[in-house]
Amino acid sequence: MRTLIATMAIVTSGCASGAWIMPAGRTEQQARLDVYECQRDAQTAYPNSGDYAVAYLNAEGRGELHAQCMRAKGYRYDAEAEPTIEP
Repeated sequence: MRTLIATMAIVTSGCASGAWIMPAGRTEQQARLDVYECQRDAQTAYPNSGDYAVAYLNAEGRGELHAQCMRAKGYRYDAEAEPTIEP
């Protein structure tokens, strides 16, 4: 059975369901650390802002950077998968 990691997906039309598929050999603890590291890096690169327009653009940037980070760690996003591990 595949292990799935739930993460926030930012889409222009709103939030979407889906999950990141964990690469073979990863433990749940390592997967949680990977998600944390990608979220932290994305938040650092695109911080929150009081300006609505900047906040919107930063949210898109965070989502894309987070996805790139997860793919670089070997995860694959499945838009139809149901998450089994809560963030």
